Amino acid sequence: KAATAEVAKCAAGSDQMLCGAAISALGKIGGADAAKALDQAKGSAPDNLKLAVYDALLKVAEKMAAEGNKAGAMKIYTGLNREGTPAQVRAAALKGIVGASK
Repeated sequence: KAATAEVAKCAAGSDQMLCGAAISALGKIGGADAAKALDQAKGSAPDNLKLAVYDALLKVAEKMAAEGNKAGAMKIYTGLNREGTPAQVRAAALKGIVGASK
């Protein structure tokens, strides 16, 4: 988790292969810092990497919920369940909201 800041810098870079790998790594690292970096990347990622960002955010939220941080997970899920987000991402976020609210 100490590497989150360095990985986040890679996620915002111009090399798309490196960005994709960094986005995936942030999803695996998890935690609030990774979620923040991914949320920032969501706005600036090229279209071909946006689904990777959404997937990584869903992974972070799942990890948070599993670790007992349901409030953090709900914040991510709610942020993904919005107009303009792809339908499959919204469906996964809604499923996460239901699961985290139990």
